[in-house]
Amino acid sequence: MQLSPAYRSRLASKKLRALLYAGLLCAMMPLPGWAQAPKTCAPVTDKPYHPLEPGSRIKYQIVGGPTYQMLVDTKTVSLSGKSYLKQTIDYGTSQSVAYYRQEGAATVYRAKPEDAESTEIPVQPQKGQVWYEADSTWRYTIVSTAEELSTPVCRYTDCLHIQAEQLGPKAEGRVVRAVFQQYFQRGSGYVGTQMAGKLVTYRLD
Repeated sequence: MQLSPAYRSRLASKKLRALLYAGLLCAMMPLPGWAQAPKTCAPVTDKPYHPLEPGSRIKYQIVGGPTYQMLVDTKTVSLSGKSYLKQTIDYGTSQSVAYYRQEGAATVYRAKPEDAESTEIPVQPQKGQVWYEADSTWRYTIVSTAEELSTPVCRYTDCLHIQAEQLGPKAEGRVVRAVFQQYFQRGSGYVGTQMAGKLVTYRLD
């Protein structure tokens, strides 16, 4: 997600979730040219895990499916007296948006202007750290702060690995509906997602 905002809008998007599940099925079949990533991508240690660079445009590939783009506006918008950058996920035939800002070393966002803020990246990520979406529909757990993710494009080192669990309503006893393993790298931002041990989406550029 980026997956979708644009992480949760990435993850919460019904269309993208359907594409990811289709991608998971395709990922279980061998594909040519996936033996090894062509290069190693190291983190930029003085950069955040989710760089908010006005005007940036990053392309992603859903395995066995289409590509999509993540775009950041060049101008900020004011919400509740705070400045945000609108981030758009463009699927080609539809879009989803979220509003992001840096809170010190943390990255926070609103899926909609009227929503409460949720945390995407904590101030000091630590293994085992757990937090919830503002509306309690997602639970996030930091699995590792120094993990690798290999994609057809790159082998990303020293990634932040966050497990994202979509939760059912409290009336259902908070059943876990879906589990995504997401990877962020300092300077590169969101670089890919795995489901059931298989790569389902990854950064192309």
